[in-house]
Amino acid sequence: MVRKDTSILGIDLHEQEIRVVQMSSRANRLTLGKFGRAPMPEGAVQNGRVLHPGPVAVALRLLLNSMEIGNAGRTVVGVLGDGTTLRTMSVPPVPDHELPMIIAGEVNHYGLVHSPGGAYSYLRLIPHTRSSSESRNTQSGSDKRETWLDPEAGDQNPAVVTVVAVEEDVLYSLQDTVEQSNLAIESIEPTQYAMFRSIMMAGGPGATLFALMISPANTDVAFVHKGLIVGYRRIDIGSRLLTLEYSTTTDSPGSPGPTAMGVDAYGNTRSNPNTASGPSGLNRLAVESLSLEVQRTLNYYQREFPEVTIEENLYLAIDDARIDVVAKELTLSLGVSIEPLRPTLHVQETPELADSSNALGPMYAAAFGLALHGQQIMGRVPRIDLYSKQRAGVQQAETQRNFRGSIFASLLAIALGVTGYFLYNKQIVSLQVETNETVARANELKSKTNLVVQERQRQEDQYKALRSEGAPVIEIMDFISNSVKPGSGLDNIQIAPDYRVVIQGQSVNETLLIDFYETLQRCPVLTNIRIVRFGELVPEQGIGYGFEINGTAVSVGRIRLPEDKKK
Repeated sequence: MVRKDTSILGIDLHEQEIRVVQMSSRANRLTLGKFGRAPMPEGAVQNGRVLHPGPVAVALRLLLNSMEIGNAGRTVVGVLGDGTTLRTMSVPPVPDHELPMIIAGEVNHYGLVHSPGGAYSYLRLIPHTRSSSESRNTQSGSDKRETWLDPEAGDQNPAVVTVVAVEEDVLYSLQDTVEQSNLAIESIEPTQYAMFRSIMMAGGPGATLFALMISPANTDVAFVHKGLIVGYRRIDIGSRLLTLEYSTTTDSPGSPGPTAMGVDAYGNTRSNPNTASGPSGLNRLAVESLSLEVQRTLNYYQREFPEVTIEENLYLAIDDARIDVVAKELTLSLGVSIEPLRPTLHVQETPELADSSNALGPMYAAAFGLALHGQQIMGRVPRIDLYSKQRAGVQQAETQRNFRGSIFASLLAIALGVTGYFLYNKQIVSLQVETNETVARANELKSKTNLVVQERQRQEDQYKALRSEGAPVIEIMDFISNSVKPGSGLDNIQIAPDYRVVIQGQSVNETLLIDFYETLQRCPVLTNIRIVRFGELVPEQGIGYGFEINGTAVSVGRIRLPEDKKK
Protein backbone atom coordinates (compact mmCIF):
# COMPACT_ATOMS: atom_id res chain seq x y z
CA MET A 1 0.00 0.00 0.00
CA VAL A 2 1.37 3.42 -1.01
CA ARG A 3 1.89 5.67 2.01
CA LYS A 4 0.25 9.07 1.66
CA ASP A 5 2.65 12.03 1.67
CA THR A 6 1.76 14.25 4.65
CA SER A 7 4.46 16.86 4.09
CA ILE A 8 3.70 20.51 3.36
CA LEU A 9 6.00 23.05 1.71
CA GLY A 10 5.91 26.63 2.98
CA ILE A 11 7.24 28.99 0.27
CA ASP A 12 8.04 32.63 1.08
CA LEU A 13 8.64 34.60 -2.15
CA HIS A 14 10.29 37.59 -0.52
CA GLU A 15 11.56 40.43 -2.69
CA GLN A 16 15.14 39.59 -1.62
CA GLU A 17 15.11 35.81 -1.17
CA ILE A 18 13.19 32.63 -1.84
CA ARG A 19 12.71 30.72 1.42
CA VAL A 20 11.36 27.17 1.69
CA VAL A 21 10.53 25.07 4.77
CA GLN A 22 9.21 21.49 4.67
CA MET A 23 7.01 20.19 7.49
CA SER A 24 5.32 16.81 7.94
CA SER A 25 3.06 15.27 10.55
CA ARG A 26 2.01 11.77 11.47
CA ALA A 27 -0.21 10.76 14.40
CA ASN A 28 -0.23 14.39 15.67
CA ARG A 29 3.56 14.42 15.70
CA LEU A 30 5.29 17.23 13.83
CA THR A 31 8.60 16.76 12.06
CA LEU A 32 10.70 19.55 10.60
CA GLY A 33 12.01 18.47 7.21
CA LYS A 34 14.34 20.24 4.82
CA PHE A 35 14.71 24.00 4.57
CA GLY A 36 16.73 26.38 2.43
CA ARG A 37 16.83 29.78 0.76
CA ALA A 38 18.20 31.30 -2.43
CA PRO A 39 18.53 34.84 -3.85
CA MET A 40 15.50 36.25 -5.63
CA PRO A 41 16.20 37.39 -9.23
CA GLU A 42 16.73 41.15 -9.15
CA GLY A 43 13.55 43.14 -9.68
CA ALA A 44 11.40 40.01 -10.04
CA VAL A 45 9.14 40.81 -7.06
CA GLN A 46 7.84 44.32 -6.39
CA ASN A 47 4.97 45.48 -4.16
CA GLY A 48 3.92 41.91 -3.46
CA ARG A 49 3.59 41.02 -7.17
CA VAL A 50 5.78 38.60 -9.10
CA LEU A 51 6.66 40.64 -12.18
CA HIS A 52 8.72 37.89 -13.87
CA PRO A 53 7.22 34.45 -13.08
CA GLY A 54 9.58 32.57 -15.45
CA PRO A 55 12.93 33.48 -13.83
CA VAL A 56 11.44 33.14 -10.33
CA ALA A 57 10.10 29.69 -11.20
CA VAL A 58 13.54 28.62 -12.45
CA ALA A 59 15.21 29.92 -9.28
CA LEU A 60 12.62 28.15 -7.11
CA ARG A 61 13.01 24.86 -8.98
CA LEU A 62 16.82 25.06 -8.68
CA LEU A 63 16.46 25.60 -4.92
CA LEU A 64 14.09 22.64 -4.59
CA ASN A 65 16.44 20.47 -6.66
CA SER A 66 19.35 21.39 -4.41
CA MET A 67 17.18 20.41 -1.42
CA GLU A 68 16.29 17.13 -3.20
CA ILE A 69 12.58 17.96 -3.10
CA GLY A 70 10.51 16.82 -6.07
CA ASN A 71 6.93 17.71 -6.91
CA ALA A 72 5.40 18.23 -3.47
CA GLY A 73 1.73 17.39 -3.15
CA ARG A 74 0.81 20.27 -0.77
CA THR A 75 2.23 23.76 -1.12
CA VAL A 76 1.33 26.92 0.84
CA VAL A 77 2.58 30.20 -0.66
CA GLY A 78 2.85 33.55 1.11
CA VAL A 79 1.83 36.96 -0.23
CA LEU A 80 3.69 40.03 1.07
CA GLY A 81 1.94 42.84 2.89
CA ASP A 82 2.37 45.13 -0.15
CA GLY A 83 -0.06 42.96 -2.09
CA THR A 84 -2.79 42.81 0.58
CA THR A 85 -5.31 45.25 2.02
CA LEU A 86 -6.16 44.91 5.72
CA ARG A 87 -9.21 46.40 7.45
CA THR A 88 -10.78 45.76 10.86
CA MET A 89 -14.54 46.23 11.09
CA SER A 90 -17.40 45.55 13.49
CA VAL A 91 -20.77 44.02 12.60
CA PRO A 92 -23.82 43.34 14.80
CA PRO A 93 -23.90 40.02 16.70
CA VAL A 94 -25.06 37.36 14.25
CA PRO A 95 -24.93 33.54 14.17
CA ASP A 96 -21.70 32.12 12.83
CA HIS A 97 -23.37 30.69 9.70
CA GLU A 98 -24.59 34.18 8.71
CA LEU A 99 -21.28 35.95 9.34
CA PRO A 100 -19.72 35.20 5.90
CA MET A 101 -22.70 36.76 4.11
CA ILE A 102 -22.53 39.90 6.30
CA ILE A 103 -18.79 40.27 5.71
CA ALA A 104 -19.26 39.83 1.96
CA GLY A 105 -21.63 42.80 1.97
CA GLU A 106 -19.13 44.89 3.95
CA VAL A 107 -16.31 43.97 1.55
CA ASN A 108 -18.41 45.12 -1.39
CA HIS A 109 -19.46 48.28 0.47
CA TYR A 110 -15.90 49.37 1.27
CA GLY A 111 -14.54 48.22 -2.12
CA LEU A 112 -11.74 46.12 -0.63
CA VAL A 113 -11.58 43.92 -3.77
CA HIS A 114 -11.48 45.80 -7.08
CA SER A 115 -10.95 42.95 -9.57
CA PRO A 116 -13.43 40.12 -10.34
CA GLY A 117 -10.81 37.45 -9.63
CA GLY A 118 -9.68 39.01 -6.35
CA ALA A 119 -10.17 37.23 -3.03
CA TYR A 120 -10.55 37.98 0.64
CA SER A 121 -10.56 36.16 3.93
CA TYR A 122 -11.29 37.22 7.48
CA LEU A 123 -10.10 36.62 11.00
CA ARG A 124 -12.66 36.81 13.82
CA LEU A 125 -11.35 38.63 16.89
CA ILE A 126 -12.51 38.42 20.51
CA PRO A 127 -13.57 42.04 21.20
CA HIS A 128 -13.79 43.89 24.50
CA THR A 129 -17.42 43.76 25.71
CA ARG A 130 -18.73 43.94 29.24
CA SER A 131 -21.45 41.57 30.44
CA SER A 132 -24.06 41.80 33.17
CA SER A 133 -21.97 39.49 35.30
CA GLU A 134 -19.23 42.11 35.50
CA SER A 135 -20.54 43.61 38.73
CA ARG A 136 -20.85 40.19 40.36
CA ASN A 137 -17.29 39.33 39.40
CA THR A 138 -16.06 42.66 40.73
CA GLN A 139 -17.77 42.11 44.05
CA SER A 140 -16.37 38.63 44.39
CA GLY A 141 -12.85 39.93 43.75
CA SER A 142 -12.24 38.14 40.44
CA ASP A 143 -10.94 39.75 37.25
CA LYS A 144 -14.00 41.35 35.64
CA ARG A 145 -12.26 41.46 32.26
CA GLU A 146 -12.27 37.71 31.96
CA THR A 147 -16.06 37.60 31.36
CA TRP A 148 -15.82 38.42 27.65
CA LEU A 149 -13.08 35.91 26.86
CA ASP A 150 -15.42 32.92 26.83
CA PRO A 151 -14.97 30.96 23.55
CA GLU A 152 -18.24 29.12 24.27
CA ALA A 153 -20.24 32.37 24.09
CA GLY A 154 -20.37 32.01 20.31
CA ASP A 155 -23.13 34.17 18.85
CA GLN A 156 -23.30 36.36 21.98
CA ASN A 157 -19.87 37.86 21.25
CA PRO A 158 -19.90 40.96 19.02
CA ALA A 159 -18.50 40.16 15.59
CA VAL A 160 -15.24 42.10 15.19
CA VAL A 161 -13.27 40.85 12.22
CA THR A 162 -10.06 41.70 10.40
CA VAL A 163 -10.48 41.29 6.64
CA VAL A 164 -7.49 40.65 4.36
CA ALA A 165 -8.08 41.25 0.64
CA VAL A 166 -5.87 40.65 -2.42
CA GLU A 167 -6.31 41.57 -6.08
CA GLU A 168 -6.49 39.19 -9.03
CA ASP A 169 -3.12 40.13 -10.58
CA VAL A 170 -1.28 39.29 -7.34
CA LEU A 171 -2.95 35.89 -7.08
CA TYR A 172 -2.34 35.13 -10.76
CA SER A 173 1.36 36.03 -10.54
CA LEU A 174 1.86 33.68 -7.57
CA GLN A 175 -0.15 30.89 -9.20
CA ASP A 176 1.74 31.20 -12.50
CA THR A 177 5.12 31.13 -10.74
CA VAL A 178 4.35 28.06 -8.64
CA GLU A 179 2.77 26.14 -11.52
CA GLN A 180 5.83 26.78 -13.71
CA SER A 181 7.86 25.21 -10.89
CA ASN A 182 5.79 21.98 -11.26
CA LEU A 183 4.08 22.52 -7.89
CA ALA A 184 0.39 22.66 -6.97
CA ILE A 185 -0.88 25.40 -4.64
CA GLU A 186 -3.05 24.30 -1.73
CA SER A 187 -3.39 27.72 -0.12
CA ILE A 188 -2.18 31.34 -0.28
CA GLU A 189 -1.76 33.14 3.03
CA PRO A 190 -0.36 36.57 4.10
CA THR A 191 3.28 36.16 5.10
CA GLN A 192 2.85 38.30 8.22
CA TYR A 193 0.03 36.07 9.44
CA ALA A 194 2.34 33.09 8.82
CA MET A 195 4.91 34.84 11.03
CA PHE A 196 2.17 35.16 13.66
CA ARG A 197 1.58 31.39 13.49
CA SER A 198 5.32 30.82 14.10
CA ILE A 199 5.09 33.10 17.14
CA MET A 200 2.07 31.17 18.45
CA MET A 201 4.00 27.91 18.04
CA ALA A 202 6.79 29.39 20.17
CA GLY A 203 4.38 30.82 22.77
CA GLY A 204 2.20 27.75 23.18
CA PRO A 205 -1.54 27.08 22.65
CA GLY A 206 -2.73 29.03 25.72
CA ALA A 207 -0.20 31.85 25.69
CA THR A 208 -0.80 35.53 26.35
CA LEU A 209 1.55 37.54 24.16
CA PHE A 210 2.16 40.66 22.08
CA ALA A 211 3.44 39.93 18.55
CA LEU A 212 5.20 42.14 15.98
CA MET A 213 5.56 40.90 12.38
CA ILE A 214 7.69 43.09 10.08
CA SER A 215 7.44 42.86 6.27
CA PRO A 216 8.93 45.13 3.56
CA ALA A 217 6.03 47.63 3.51
CA ASN A 218 4.41 47.42 6.94
CA THR A 219 4.34 45.87 10.41
CA ASP A 220 1.42 43.84 11.73
CA VAL A 221 0.67 43.86 15.46
CA ALA A 222 -1.37 41.18 17.24
CA PHE A 223 -2.40 40.72 20.86
CA VAL A 224 -3.35 37.27 22.15
CA HIS A 225 -4.88 36.48 25.55
CA LYS A 226 -4.96 32.84 26.66
CA GLY A 227 -4.63 31.65 23.08
CA LEU A 228 -7.47 33.88 21.75
CA ILE A 229 -6.75 36.69 19.29
CA VAL A 230 -7.99 39.93 20.84
CA GLY A 231 -6.65 42.53 18.39
CA TYR A 232 -4.89 42.74 15.05
CA ARG A 233 -3.73 45.97 13.36
CA ARG A 234 -1.24 47.20 10.74
CA ILE A 235 1.38 49.94 10.97
CA ASP A 236 2.64 51.42 7.67
CA ILE A 237 6.31 51.09 8.61
CA GLY A 238 8.24 48.10 7.27
CA SER A 239 11.76 46.82 6.74
CA ARG A 240 12.06 48.81 3.51
CA LEU A 241 11.59 52.10 5.36
CA LEU A 242 13.53 51.00 8.44
CA THR A 243 16.67 50.40 6.33
CA LEU A 244 16.30 53.56 4.21
CA GLU A 245 19.12 56.04 4.86
CA TYR A 246 18.51 59.66 3.93
CA SER A 247 19.71 63.14 4.77
CA THR A 248 17.90 66.35 5.74
CA THR A 249 20.28 68.36 3.54
CA THR A 250 19.86 68.97 -0.19
CA ASP A 251 21.73 65.76 -0.99
CA SER A 252 19.84 62.98 -2.75
CA PRO A 253 18.45 60.15 -0.59
CA GLY A 254 21.15 57.75 0.47
CA SER A 255 24.03 59.99 -0.59
CA PRO A 256 26.75 60.91 1.95
CA GLY A 257 26.57 64.37 3.50
CA PRO A 258 29.38 66.80 4.31
CA THR A 259 32.52 65.54 5.92
CA ALA A 260 31.87 67.34 9.22
CA MET A 261 31.74 64.83 12.07
CA GLY A 262 28.75 64.59 14.42
CA VAL A 263 27.26 62.33 17.07
CA ASP A 264 23.67 61.10 16.88
CA ALA A 265 21.21 60.44 19.73
CA TYR A 266 22.68 56.97 20.20
CA GLY A 267 26.24 58.22 20.67
CA ASN A 268 27.41 56.96 17.26
CA THR A 269 29.78 59.07 15.20
CA ARG A 270 28.61 59.90 11.68
CA SER A 271 29.76 62.10 8.84
CA ASN A 272 26.84 64.57 8.89
CA PRO A 273 25.05 65.79 12.01
CA ASN A 274 21.86 66.31 9.98
CA THR A 275 21.70 62.75 8.74
CA ALA A 276 18.59 60.87 9.87
CA SER A 277 20.10 57.40 9.69
CA GLY A 278 20.73 55.66 12.99
CA PRO A 279 23.05 52.89 14.16
CA SER A 280 23.82 50.03 11.81
CA GLY A 281 22.28 51.93 8.88
CA LEU A 282 18.76 52.06 10.35
CA ASN A 283 16.43 54.96 9.64
CA ARG A 284 16.27 56.61 13.05
CA LEU A 285 13.04 58.48 12.35
CA ALA A 286 11.30 55.30 11.16
CA VAL A 287 12.50 53.37 14.22
CA GLU A 288 11.20 56.09 16.53
CA SER A 289 7.84 56.19 14.72
CA LEU A 290 7.49 52.42 14.92
CA SER A 291 8.44 52.47 18.59
CA LEU A 292 5.83 55.15 19.29
CA GLU A 293 3.03 53.22 17.57
CA VAL A 294 4.00 50.00 19.35
CA GLN A 295 4.10 51.81 22.70
CA ARG A 296 0.61 53.24 22.15
CA THR A 297 -0.80 49.83 21.28
CA LEU A 298 0.99 48.19 24.19
CA ASN A 299 -0.31 50.83 26.63
CA TYR A 300 -3.87 50.25 25.41
CA TYR A 301 -3.80 46.53 26.11
CA GLN A 302 -2.03 47.08 29.41
CA ARG A 303 -4.94 49.28 30.49
CA GLU A 304 -7.47 46.69 29.30
CA PHE A 305 -5.64 43.81 31.01
CA PRO A 306 -4.05 45.22 34.18
CA GLU A 307 -3.58 41.75 35.67
CA VAL A 308 -1.53 40.48 32.73
CA THR A 309 2.22 41.07 32.40
CA ILE A 310 2.20 41.72 28.67
CA GLU A 311 5.66 43.28 28.66
CA GLU A 312 7.16 39.91 29.57
CA ASN A 313 5.77 38.19 26.47
CA LEU A 314 6.78 40.31 23.47
CA TYR A 315 7.76 38.52 20.26
CA LEU A 316 9.30 39.99 17.11
CA ALA A 317 9.41 38.30 13.69
CA ILE A 318 11.57 39.90 11.00
CA ASP A 319 12.06 39.36 7.27
CA ASP A 320 15.36 41.15 6.66
CA ALA A 321 18.73 40.45 8.26
CA ARG A 322 19.53 44.18 8.12
CA ILE A 323 16.84 44.99 10.70
CA ASP A 324 18.04 42.44 13.24
CA VAL A 325 19.19 45.39 15.34
CA VAL A 326 15.61 46.74 15.46
CA ALA A 327 14.98 44.40 18.40
CA LYS A 328 17.71 46.17 20.39
CA GLU A 329 16.33 49.60 19.48
CA LEU A 330 12.80 48.61 20.58
CA THR A 331 14.21 47.12 23.77
CA LEU A 332 15.84 50.46 24.62
CA SER A 333 12.84 52.62 23.72
CA LEU A 334 10.12 50.40 25.22
CA GLY A 335 12.08 49.26 28.25
CA VAL A 336 11.28 45.58 27.66
CA SER A 337 13.35 42.67 26.39
CA ILE A 338 12.73 41.83 22.71
CA GLU A 339 14.65 39.40 20.53
CA PRO A 340 13.97 38.29 16.93
CA LEU A 341 12.04 35.03 16.83
CA ARG A 342 13.91 31.89 15.83
CA PRO A 343 11.17 29.50 14.60
CA THR A 344 11.07 26.14 16.34
CA LEU A 345 8.61 23.36 17.07
CA HIS A 346 7.13 24.09 20.47
CA VAL A 347 8.10 21.40 22.98
CA GLN A 348 7.44 23.03 26.35
CA GLU A 349 3.73 22.30 26.85
CA THR A 350 3.13 19.58 24.23
CA PRO A 351 6.33 17.53 23.90
CA GLU A 352 4.49 14.69 22.20
CA LEU A 353 3.80 16.93 19.17
CA ALA A 354 7.40 17.45 18.12
CA ASP A 355 10.59 15.50 17.74
CA SER A 356 13.03 18.40 17.24
CA SER A 357 13.56 21.71 19.04
CA ASN A 358 16.36 23.03 16.87
CA ALA A 359 15.52 26.62 15.98
CA LEU A 360 15.80 28.00 12.45
CA GLY A 361 17.16 31.39 11.49
CA PRO A 362 14.88 34.44 11.95
CA MET A 363 14.51 34.76 8.16
CA TYR A 364 12.48 31.52 8.07
CA ALA A 365 9.64 32.83 10.29
CA ALA A 366 7.21 33.28 7.37
CA ALA A 367 8.08 30.04 5.54
CA PHE A 368 7.91 28.12 8.82
CA GLY A 369 4.44 29.50 9.56
CA LEU A 370 3.25 28.74 6.03
CA ALA A 371 4.34 25.12 6.42
CA LEU A 372 2.27 24.97 9.62
CA HIS A 373 -0.84 26.21 7.77
CA GLY A 374 -2.26 22.75 7.14
CA GLN A 375 -1.39 21.19 10.50
CA GLN A 376 -4.36 20.40 12.74
CA ILE A 377 -2.43 20.98 15.97
CA MET A 378 -2.52 24.75 15.36
CA GLY A 379 -6.27 24.86 15.95
CA ARG A 380 -5.98 28.02 18.08
CA VAL A 381 -4.70 29.95 15.05
CA PRO A 382 -7.47 30.17 12.42
CA ARG A 383 -6.45 29.68 8.80
CA ILE A 384 -6.52 32.53 6.30
CA ASP A 385 -6.85 31.18 2.77
CA LEU A 386 -6.74 33.69 -0.11
CA TYR A 387 -6.57 31.00 -2.80
CA SER A 388 -10.00 29.41 -2.43
CA LYS A 389 -11.38 32.97 -2.02
CA GLN A 390 -13.27 31.94 1.12
CA ARG A 391 -16.57 32.39 -0.72
CA ALA A 392 -17.95 28.96 0.19
CA GLY A 393 -19.45 30.27 3.42
CA VAL A 394 -21.19 33.12 1.63
CA GLN A 395 -22.60 30.83 -1.04
CA GLN A 396 -23.79 28.37 1.61
CA ALA A 397 -25.55 31.11 3.57
CA GLU A 398 -27.24 32.43 0.43
CA THR A 399 -28.32 28.90 -0.52
CA GLN A 400 -29.85 28.32 2.92
CA ARG A 401 -31.67 31.63 2.75
CA ASN A 402 -33.03 30.87 -0.71
CA PHE A 403 -34.02 27.38 0.41
CA ARG A 404 -36.00 28.73 3.36
CA GLY A 405 -37.68 31.26 1.07
CA SER A 406 -38.52 28.51 -1.42
CA ILE A 407 -40.13 26.38 1.30
CA PHE A 408 -42.25 29.33 2.47
CA ALA A 409 -43.28 30.15 -1.10
CA SER A 410 -44.13 26.51 -1.76
CA LEU A 411 -46.35 26.27 1.32
CA LEU A 412 -48.12 29.47 0.37
CA ALA A 413 -48.62 28.20 -3.17
CA ILE A 414 -50.09 24.93 -1.89
CA ALA A 415 -52.62 26.78 0.28
CA LEU A 416 -53.64 29.05 -2.58
CA GLY A 417 -53.84 26.07 -4.91
CA VAL A 418 -56.19 24.13 -2.66
CA THR A 419 -58.43 27.17 -2.27
CA GLY A 420 -58.45 27.81 -5.98
CA TYR A 421 -59.21 24.20 -6.73
CA PHE A 422 -62.49 24.35 -4.86
CA LEU A 423 -63.40 27.81 -6.13
CA TYR A 424 -62.33 27.53 -9.75
CA ASN A 425 -62.26 23.80 -10.52
CA LYS A 426 -63.31 24.14 -14.13
CA GLN A 427 -60.92 26.97 -14.86
CA ILE A 428 -58.06 24.98 -13.35
CA VAL A 429 -58.84 21.93 -15.49
CA SER A 430 -58.97 24.09 -18.63
CA LEU A 431 -55.67 25.78 -17.76
CA GLN A 432 -54.10 22.40 -17.09
CA VAL A 433 -55.07 21.18 -20.55
CA GLU A 434 -53.63 24.32 -22.14
CA THR A 435 -50.49 23.94 -20.05
CA ASN A 436 -50.00 20.34 -21.19
CA GLU A 437 -50.40 21.39 -24.81
CA THR A 438 -47.91 24.22 -24.33
CA VAL A 439 -45.43 21.86 -22.68
CA ALA A 440 -45.80 19.41 -25.56
CA ARG A 441 -45.12 22.16 -28.12
CA ALA A 442 -42.17 23.36 -26.09
CA ASN A 443 -40.71 19.84 -25.99
CA GLU A 444 -41.13 19.56 -29.74
CA LEU A 445 -39.34 22.88 -30.30
CA LYS A 446 -36.63 21.79 -27.88
CA SER A 447 -36.07 18.57 -29.85
CA LYS A 448 -35.77 20.51 -33.11
CA THR A 449 -33.38 22.97 -31.48
CA ASN A 450 -31.20 20.14 -30.20
CA LEU A 451 -31.01 18.68 -33.71
CA VAL A 452 -29.91 22.05 -35.13
CA VAL A 453 -27.31 22.48 -32.37
CA GLN A 454 -25.94 18.99 -32.94
CA GLU A 455 -25.67 19.63 -36.67
CA ARG A 456 -23.77 22.87 -36.08
CA GLN A 457 -21.49 21.14 -33.60
CA ARG A 458 -20.78 18.43 -36.16
CA GLN A 459 -19.93 21.08 -38.76
CA GLU A 460 -17.62 22.85 -36.31
CA ASP A 461 -15.85 19.58 -35.53
CA GLN A 462 -15.38 18.95 -39.25
CA TYR A 463 -14.02 22.47 -39.69
CA LYS A 464 -11.53 21.99 -36.86
CA ALA A 465 -10.48 18.64 -38.33
CA LEU A 466 -9.87 20.25 -41.73
CA ARG A 467 -7.64 22.89 -40.10
CA SER A 468 -5.59 20.42 -38.01
CA GLU A 469 -2.59 20.95 -40.26
CA GLY A 470 -2.94 24.72 -40.34
CA ALA A 471 0.00 25.59 -38.06
CA PRO A 472 2.57 27.96 -39.62
CA VAL A 473 5.42 25.47 -39.39
CA ILE A 474 7.92 27.47 -41.47
CA GLU A 475 7.45 30.68 -39.47
CA ILE A 476 7.75 28.79 -36.17
CA MET A 477 10.93 26.96 -37.19
CA ASP A 478 12.53 30.16 -38.52
CA PHE A 479 11.80 32.08 -35.33
CA ILE A 480 13.05 29.27 -33.06
CA SER A 481 16.25 28.75 -35.05
CA ASN A 482 17.00 32.49 -35.03
CA SER A 483 16.42 32.58 -31.22
CA VAL A 484 19.13 30.02 -30.44
CA LYS A 485 22.40 31.65 -29.35
CA PRO A 486 25.87 30.11 -29.04
CA GLY A 487 25.97 27.90 -25.99
CA SER A 488 22.46 26.56 -26.55
CA GLY A 489 21.16 23.78 -28.77
CA LEU A 490 17.92 22.10 -29.72
CA ASP A 491 17.38 18.34 -29.54
CA ASN A 492 13.82 18.04 -30.79
CA ILE A 493 10.89 20.22 -31.94
CA GLN A 494 7.40 18.73 -32.25
CA ILE A 495 4.19 20.34 -33.50
CA ALA A 496 1.12 18.26 -32.68
CA PRO A 497 -2.17 18.33 -34.63
CA ASP A 498 -3.77 20.29 -31.76
CA TYR A 499 -1.16 23.09 -32.30
CA ARG A 500 0.83 22.12 -29.22
CA VAL A 501 4.55 22.82 -29.68
CA VAL A 502 7.21 20.95 -27.67
CA ILE A 503 10.80 22.25 -27.73
CA GLN A 504 13.58 20.18 -26.16
CA GLY A 505 17.19 21.32 -25.93
CA GLN A 506 20.26 22.05 -23.86
CA SER A 507 22.06 25.16 -22.61
CA VAL A 508 25.43 25.76 -21.01
CA ASN A 509 24.04 27.94 -18.20
CA GLU A 510 20.82 29.33 -16.77
CA THR A 511 21.26 32.77 -18.36
CA LEU A 512 21.08 31.36 -21.89
CA LEU A 513 17.96 29.37 -20.98
CA ILE A 514 16.18 32.42 -19.52
CA ASP A 515 17.21 34.52 -22.56
CA PHE A 516 15.88 31.84 -24.94
CA TYR A 517 12.64 31.59 -22.88
CA GLU A 518 12.09 35.38 -22.93
CA THR A 519 12.80 35.50 -26.70
CA LEU A 520 10.13 32.86 -27.34
CA GLN A 521 7.67 35.02 -25.39
CA ARG A 522 7.93 37.59 -28.21
CA CYS A 523 7.17 35.12 -31.00
CA PRO A 524 4.00 36.34 -32.84
CA VAL A 525 2.92 32.79 -33.81
CA LEU A 526 3.42 31.14 -30.39
CA THR A 527 1.38 31.60 -27.20
CA ASN A 528 1.28 30.15 -23.67
CA ILE A 529 5.05 29.61 -23.52
CA ARG A 530 5.94 27.64 -20.33
CA ILE A 531 9.02 25.89 -18.92
CA VAL A 532 7.82 22.38 -17.99
CA ARG A 533 11.15 20.69 -17.32
CA PHE A 534 14.56 21.96 -16.30
CA GLY A 535 17.54 20.19 -14.76
CA GLU A 536 21.24 19.47 -14.94
CA LEU A 537 22.51 16.99 -17.52
CA VAL A 538 23.94 13.68 -16.42
CA PRO A 539 27.67 13.21 -17.13
CA GLU A 540 26.90 10.93 -20.12
CA GLN A 541 24.94 13.77 -21.79
CA GLY A 542 27.48 16.51 -21.26
CA ILE A 543 27.84 19.63 -19.13
CA GLY A 544 24.96 22.10 -18.79
CA TYR A 545 21.23 21.99 -18.40
CA GLY A 546 18.49 20.19 -20.26
CA PHE A 547 15.10 21.80 -20.69
CA GLU A 548 11.67 21.34 -22.24
CA ILE A 549 9.46 24.29 -23.22
CA ASN A 550 5.84 23.94 -24.29
CA GLY A 551 3.69 26.41 -26.18
CA THR A 552 0.70 26.70 -28.49
CA ALA A 553 0.96 27.64 -32.16
CA VAL A 554 -1.35 30.18 -33.75
CA SER A 555 -3.29 28.74 -36.69
CA VAL A 556 -2.72 30.07 -40.19
CA GLY A 557 -6.21 31.53 -40.25
CA ARG A 558 -5.40 33.81 -37.29
CA ILE A 559 -2.25 35.33 -38.86
CA ARG A 560 -2.93 38.81 -40.15
CA LEU A 561 -1.02 40.21 -43.09
CA PRO A 562 0.46 43.73 -42.87
CA GLU A 563 -1.72 46.51 -44.29
CA ASP A 564 0.57 47.13 -47.27
CA LYS A 565 0.34 43.46 -48.31
CA LYS A 566 -3.46 43.51 -48.06
CA LYS A 567 -3.59 46.42 -50.52
